Amino acid sequence: PTRIDISKVCKGFRDAQHRFLITGLGGTLTPNVARDRDIKRTPSYNSKLNQIPRKVRKLVHKLAKDPRTTVVVLSNATRDELLEAFGDSEVWLAAENGFFLKRGKDDPHWHALFDSIDFSWKSRVKKVFTYFMERTPRTFIREHETTCSWHYHDAQRGFADKQANDLMIHLRGGILSNTSTEIQDTSSAIQIRPVGLSKGA
Repeated sequence: PTRIDISKVCKGFRDAQHRFLITGLGGTLTPNVARDRDIKRTPSYNSKLNQIPRKVRKLVHKLAKDPRTTVVVLSNATRDELLEAFGDSEVWLAAENGFFLKRGKDDPHWHALFDSIDFSWKSRVKKVFTYFMERTPRTFIREHETTCSWHYHDAQRGFADKQANDLMIHLRGGILSNTSTEIQDTSSAIQIRPVGLSKGA
């Protein structure tokens, strides 16, 4: 990709009548440690990923206080996790990949940006995930309001990869039929979420 000319970005920022800044959380406002193979990615590890350095937090708060600037933190984190990080600021919070939106600390409510989403599939998916978790050491389930994931970062790779393949076959074989869901399959986790619910949507 072409390298960004920082001087042009700064000039454009200064000259703009209003700025709308969207940033992620993990790996963007927090240290990018996701590739450190020595760190075990347990649920407690995931919470550490969202620990924001004090200097970064201060800069984000300063930007959000500017009346000409709107700062949005868009993340797959939960509402509670984003509130813990920026609930006392003017930062707009877009939790669970933008499903929920809160317009700064003065907004008393979270707003659901998608209507009539059916989450009845979650209980069936969690049951299947639990089956595979119990049979695959060092794996765990992470459940949000809108998604459900099975994580196998630290499991024995050959065995875990086979389990993940069997899980995908099971998921595609029927329990998700007639549901408006999609499967996000990476080399370390399998996540089920509503169709179109992603940071890029």
